[in-house]
Amino acid sequence: MPDLTDIATFRDLKPSDLPSPPEAALRIVRACSQGDVANAELSRIAGSDPVLTAELLRVANSSFFGVGHEIRSLTRAITVLGHATLRNLALCLAVRESVRSAAAGIGGDAFWEDALIRGAGARLTGQSQRLNPDECFTAGILQDFGMYVMLHLNPARAAGWEEIRVLDPDARRAVEYQWFGAAHDDVNRLLAHAWDLPPELGRALGSHHHCDDDDVIDTSTLARVLYLADWMAAVFRGRDKGGAIRRYREIAERYFGCGERTAGEWLAAVPVQVDAAARALGLALPSDLDFDRVLAEANLIADEPGC
Repeated sequence: MPDLTDIATFRDLKPSDLPSPPEAALRIVRACSQGDVANAELSRIAGSDPVLTAELLRVANSSFFGVGHEIRSLTRAITVLGHATLRNLALCLAVRESVRSAAAGIGGDAFWEDALIRGAGARLTGQSQRLNPDECFTAGILQDFGMYVMLHLNPARAAGWEEIRVLDPDARRAVEYQWFGAAHDDVNRLLAHAWDLPPELGRALGSHHHCDDDDVIDTSTLARVLYLADWMAAVFRGRDKGGAIRRYREIAERYFGCGERTAGEWLAAVPVQVDAAARALGLALPSDLDFDRVLAEANLIADEPGC
């Protein structure tokens, strides 16, 4: 496998070097990105993998992604859910399987704990901005996958995962450049191309750390939602929780006009969302997210007047 420290521009990194999801899931993602694909074709693609079919139906019927009534067939799921939601479900399952199969040397549970917090944070924030909540959740799940890829390609660095995991998003990204000569959002752009993700999603995944740059790649609301979600994860998993909460509140106010009360309500809702998402995706994660404890550790009060 290539050494990322020798290819800082990633010009030599090939899609085949990236962790690969199940072929049927990837074909669904690619097909759903085409506007003219027929439901029958999607059903045929998904039906080629019985395990994936069962998982799609299980997730589609979960309380987190569910539509309020039982879906018993894949054809019905495609009709009821629509192509975009089906693509999002396939993406979430694809990332889950990629993490299970990749030999990065970091704990899959550790990755998923953080990814689900970002996904939940993005879902909550996106809903307030009238964005598709499932789209935001999927983007949140994917936004740091580039880091997992870099560790997958450089397993010798995996031992340092816990060390950088607790850093705030900006500090962690700086360490990525020191270690690999690139950052996770650089790899995200490659991943988006290799997986044929929709352009808007790919741009947000590759630019969520550049929302305020003069030569910004993407100023979309989704990119800003992802950046805020990254800081939400730092509140729960970061070492400096007080600093993370202050920075999170600043970003929530700057990008979305939300004061401390609303920002606190979003944070307080994260643990419930994470638990529901983990159950939907079949992930057995420890339920140790406690917002009140986080506030106590940070010695901050969440009920100040807000928007």
